Amino acid sequence: MHKTDRRGSTRQRTIPGTSVALTEISFGDSVIGNLYGATSDDEAAAAVAAAWDAGVRDFDTAPHYGLGLSERRLGSALAAYRRDDVVSAKVDRLLLATEHPAGVDPEGFAVPDDLRRSWDFSTLPAAAIAFPLTRPAIITGTLGMRSSQQVGRNAELHRAPVRDGLWSDLRAPGLISPGVPTAAGRVRCH
Repeated sequence: MHKTDRRGSTRQRTIPGTSVALTEISFGDSVIGNLYGATSDDEAAAAVAAAWDAGVRDFDTAPHYGLGLSERRLGSALAAYRRDDVVSAKVDRLLLATEHPAGVDPEGFAVPDDLRRSWDFSTLPAAAIAFPLTRPAIITGTLGMRSSQQVGRNAELHRAPVRDGLWSDLRAPGLISPGVPTAAGRVRCH
């Protein structure tokens, strides 16, 4: 189904079988995380504002975009608007402190390398699926599923209980930064 945004500028498509509507174009946030060159905070905020004004309501970000810079900038920019947007993020991506920073991120983002990327595909998969759902504005998580076995495993992991103390246990050794909000009660635990 296609419909025109209230301002008549950006068409939306509804995900079949749901009431979730996404704009036909999505704002890719890697560039406001300084991909391939520096973007100022003001430029990033202006880009998000221009996208919003154009009717864009779908934003794609990840912790690895600028070592968290993209997510911080997007969150700050969207705070000024009512929440009828969709933010897509990635699971299993971690940011860890760099033991010996050399100066600049080696993966194409114009940011300091005080953090490094890490992927955790095995140690806490049920928590990785549940973690985005601890945010009240996030209603769904998108999981890549190449085979019927992966579909079954992801569905099983989604149903798996996540104990309430897990988030504080992950925060204690620095696996979740102190400023990252978590709320154990918001995640459906079976």
